[in-house]
Amino acid sequence: MTRLSAEDEAELLAAYRDPVPRLGLGLWLARERVAHAAIDVSDGLGVDVARLARASGVRAVVERERIPVSASVLALAQEESLDPMEWILAGGDDYELLFAAARGDAVHLTPARPEWEIFVTQIGYFEEGEGAVLRDKVGDQDVSELGYDHLEEAR
Repeated sequence: MTRLSAEDEAELLAAYRDPVPRLGLGLWLARERVAHAAIDVSDGLGVDVARLARASGVRAVVERERIPVSASVLALAQEESLDPMEWILAGGDDYELLFAAARGDAVHLTPARPEWEIFVTQIGYFEEGEGAVLRDKVGDQDVSELGYDHLEEAR
């Protein structure tokens, strides 16, 4: 039986039951033309970053140590003796924005603006090639198939 604090349980349930759309950030990215490509992460970071990379004709490199993980998710993962990256890469219902911006636009993305209602974190970069990998000190792991594909049976 999982024994989370009431605060952690409430935070996780609220995020699942009533996700907060990143409208402020999305509108700002469109208005300022900072994002070169964007997608909502709702089917798992692995498959969604691969979709963004494929549509852009590049390879996505996600750096494990840059991926933010909430304290509540860490607490649940520790309680379950699981790696939270499994949930982040293959899970769903995150409803965060993933976008690509030019290196020179990083100055526009920090510090966070109040209308965004969230901090923006660079979790990787794009390079020549195909697919999507998670990079850590061990090496690269293909993550392009991790997540949910609504059309998988139709193919």
